[in-house]
Amino acid sequence: MKPLFLIDVGNSRIKWAMEDDQGLHLGEPFVCDSEGLHQALQKAWGDLTPPSAVALSNVAGAVIESLIIGWIHSAWQREVFIAKTEAEAEGLINGYRQPQTLGVDRWLGLLGLQSVTSLPAMIVDCGTAITMDILDPQSRHQGGYIAPGLRAMEAALIGNTHALQTRLVPARVNSLPGRETAEGIAAGCLLAAVGLIERVYHQEMMRADSPFNMVLMGGDADRIATHLTVPCIIDQTLIFKGLKWVWLNG
Repeated sequence: MKPLFLIDVGNSRIKWAMEDDQGLHLGEPFVCDSEGLHQALQKAWGDLTPPSAVALSNVAGAVIESLIIGWIHSAWQREVFIAKTEAEAEGLINGYRQPQTLGVDRWLGLLGLQSVTSLPAMIVDCGTAITMDILDPQSRHQGGYIAPGLRAMEAALIGNTHALQTRLVPARVNSLPGRETAEGIAAGCLLAAVGLIERVYHQEMMRADSPFNMVLMGGDADRIATHLTVPCIIDQTLIFKGLKWVWLNG
């Protein structure tokens, strides 16, 4: 196939991949910030061979989207396919009362989930927010959960606790009791995330009354998966797989 360029713009990072006859090649994510974005795009993509087509998933807003599209028009002279959330696609039923309000990244992740595991299953995106979405055996989205991600939890605690604002230092992350404040915050936030994910997993496994699978993705997937006591796999390609599907069928 001719090279297809896939872009997933999250709340804090831009993830990207190129797919060709040899398969899907993941690029190095970089920070999503409108200030200096043109330079960041040039650094990350400027030396790439222009692809035949470009598809974009974006939850970072219109300004970021416009800057990315402008760079692609200028550098590669390519139009950009913009993915949107739908009520139904490929047998997948959106479970939101107002389907279009489900984030497009979560929608694409669910589309990709069906290709990597059997159902019922849960996808956990461990990013700026921790999102959990459940699919039943008939590919019906059962809704999901949204909680702060690890860094968001840490930042909220630090920002609202005066004594921590000048004393906090970087800490190595593990689940053991902290012997200094930074360690205690990192361990507490990590276990809060782990506990939430395991609680939802057990709840949904009981509801399913059958084998239940869980797939993690996102920047903190490895960090969190290490401490889970329930089975899971990590797959960072789910959104790209869903994005490719909607581009092919758009």
